[in-house]
Amino acid sequence: MIVGGESGPGARPMHPDWALSLRDQCEAVGTAFMFKQWGEWRPISQMSEGEDRALWRSRVIAKPHEDQSNLDDIYGRVCTTESTVIHLDGSVHHFLEPNAFPLGAMTMYRVGKKAAGRQLDGRTWDETPATLTPEA
Repeated sequence: MIVGGESGPGARPMHPDWALSLRDQCEAVGTAFMFKQWGEWRPISQMSEGEDRALWRSRVIAKPHEDQSNLDDIYGRVCTTESTVIHLDGSVHHFLEPNAFPLGAMTMYRVGKKAAGRQLDGRTWDETPATLTPEA
């Protein structure tokens, strides 16, 4: 099975649970699984804290005598890329919508195909089906 998210203009985010479920099903029955790409969107669950923080910038920059983290607590930070929340049913929501984060909701960032990468749960999945040998 080959699994991958959409890329290009108009690409929609892919909930990570969908890919993980397909991978788990393939493993359960011994089917080869290849994760091709996340596409344009990368889920926060597949990012390190540093990668997530790099997508945000401070609203107010500290002067040499000020503490940047205090200013961030007061004024907040702004995301530098398009972001959204995807529900398990595929519906897409804005962070500030009421009930945007029910159980299973995932924050997604539009970072581009290359930056989104192709790792699923910290590894690449490049399995291929076993070669069939003709019977003699």
